[in-house]
Amino acid sequence: MTISVAQLSLKVFNGKVGDDRPGYRPLSWPPADDWPVTDDSRGAPCSLFRDNIWNYSAWRGKSAHLRFFRAGKRDGMELSAENERALKELTILLTHGEFAATSWATLYNRHRIVRKVVSICDEEKILASDLSRFPRVLYKVAEQFNNKRDREVLILLLDRLLRARDKIGFALVDERGLAKLTENLNELYDKEIEQTAYIPPRIWKYQVTRLRECLDDFLTHKQKVEDCFNFCLKHAHNQVNTFL
Repeated sequence: MTISVAQLSLKVFNGKVGDDRPGYRPLSWPPADDWPVTDDSRGAPCSLFRDNIWNYSAWRGKSAHLRFFRAGKRDGMELSAENERALKELTILLTHGEFAATSWATLYNRHRIVRKVVSICDEEKILASDLSRFPRVLYKVAEQFNNKRDREVLILLLDRLLRARDKIGFALVDERGLAKLTENLNELYDKEIEQTAYIPPRIWKYQVTRLRECLDDFLTHKQKVEDCFNFCLKHAHNQVNTFL
């Protein structure tokens, strides 16, 4: 399955960037290299999808950039073409997807975390989409997230990106990889505190489906349920009057 571009829309600058602007949504998936991710007030492109730095300054009103180089000790080195592409496509989900950020601070932080994971994969000379196949690299990822809040955001992001796997064709980790990473994080940081919560997507989907079925059944039989309640209430009232 391929994601429908109609499902994508820019969230972070909602109200400032209308649907008539090229950057509001890509024309295709995956986006073309020459797609204008951002533009200025005159409509001139500020950043194209193929660029290593996306400039959002014109939309934010002050300096705002997302970088697609390696992070960490080798900050500024180019990513491999495959990992750079993966990071850019994942970033579009962070800006335009179902769970996209609605503030610049949130977007910047989420991109920083995903970029960090992709950078570790690149340093280890593996594709970011193959991370789950390399337990040692998964453990290295866990070691690099010693900030509790970053760990919480990491698990949340990886889970949400995993749920989009069928639409975009890949994810940073699969269910087993995400469970293993969670285990690594708990082993490293949360032995005496609390475990990082993670519900596998298949279980979450089952729960949501069952809840929806329950709600649908209720709506279908709403009047009958109400009639039954009123009947029981009336019967109880009559019983009380009989004893009085």
